[in-house]
Amino acid sequence: MRIARIGYFIFFSFLMGTSVLAHAQEQYASVNITTPPHWTMREMQTFSGSVPSRAWIYAKGEEEVVVSAMVTEGIVTGLEGQSVSMLAKLYTEALVVGWGGKSKGDPDGTSQAIFCGGEAGYKLEATFGDKKFDYYGCLMLRKDNFRATAVVTWVPAGAPEETASRRLMTFVQAIDMGKPED
Repeated sequence: MRIARIGYFIFFSFLMGTSVLAHAQEQYASVNITTPPHWTMREMQTFSGSVPSRAWIYAKGEEEVVVSAMVTEGIVTGLEGQSVSMLAKLYTEALVVGWGGKSKGDPDGTSQAIFCGGEAGYKLEATFGDKKFDYYGCLMLRKDNFRATAVVTWVPAGAPEETASRRLMTFVQAIDMGKPED
C-alpha cells in the first residue's frame, strides 16, 4: 500500500511538473503573462523608482518581444485624461534610446493601432549605428489605471507590418492585467 502511495505521488508530481513546464507564467504586481508556445523568457529585470516595473525579453529564434508591467497607482491622477497612444509613443521611444539607439517617429503616428488589435500603439524607425529597424509598441492600461503593460517588438526596416503584429498580438492576448481594486 505504501509503495502504491509513493508511486501515485511520483506520478502526480510528474504530471504537475510537466503541466507547469507546459504553461509557464510570469507575474508582477497582479499582471500575469502566460508564455506563448515556442517562446522562451530570456531575460527579466525589475526596476524601482517612481514607476516600479518588471520587464521580460522573450525570444523565439531570431524574434524578440519585450513585455513590461508597470505599477502606475502612484501616478494614477497623472494618467487620467492622458492619451494612451501618446504614452505608447513615449515608452517605445524611451526603449530605443535606453538601448543606445536613435528614434525617428511620426509625431502623428499614435493611434488605436491595427497592429495592436485596437490597443494603443506606436511605430517608429530606430537606428543603431548603420542598422535600421521598425519598432512597434502597444500599451494597455487597466481600467482603474493602477497597472500599465507595454509590449514592444522590432523588425528589419521595411518588413511587413503583419510580422510585427503577429508577434505583438501573441503577447497582448497572453496578458491578464488583474482585476481593478475595489
